[in-house]
Amino acid sequence: MDYWRYPTIADDVSSALDGARQAIGVSLGAGALSNLISRSPDALDRVVLMLPAALTKPRPPASAAHVLEMSTAALNGDRERLRALVAADAPGGLDAYVDDRTDALLRLGPALDAVATQIPVPDPAALLHVSAEILVVAATGDLLHPAETAHEAVAAFPKATLVQFDSPAPMVTHRRELRALLVDFLGVPSAG
Repeated sequence: MDYWRYPTIADDVSSALDGARQAIGVSLGAGALSNLISRSPDALDRVVLMLPAALTKPRPPASAAHVLEMSTAALNGDRERLRALVAADAPGGLDAYVDDRTDALLRLGPALDAVATQIPVPDPAALLHVSAEILVVAATGDLLHPAETAHEAVAAFPKATLVQFDSPAPMVTHRRELRALLVDFLGVPSAG
């Protein structure tokens, strides 16, 4: 069985939630959460879709081609090529981020290959029934996670809000702002 399908991943996420009513999904995880709540519209109360890559249609062609290029490098164990592809997408001066991301993607070659052209939610009408508050976090200039997908998500869900950061890597460049945004949206008590 091929694991890297959005419904399969969403089922695993559903099992891992173990009664939780809030969730954050990043990239592939955002697609899995979208698939989950499209099939179980009352499963969650608050959802963060961070850097969604696709929703109700495939990635744009340039994004899919980029993912497939990364997948080829990862599947071939070509760390140098993969690192160059990651570095091309990242702001300058983030060498540690580029190295960490490269190492992670080296392990995810089969996932990259499988999800490059998949659609997380084949039936857009299913999203109209989702009761959760949705926060969509977008990046500017991120070929892997096109801002147009984030805008599509905000239009597709009945209760969605968009926050877009002017960076291709907001989880690194806007860490404090992003953390404050998530704490506020999820109602997490602050430490200290």
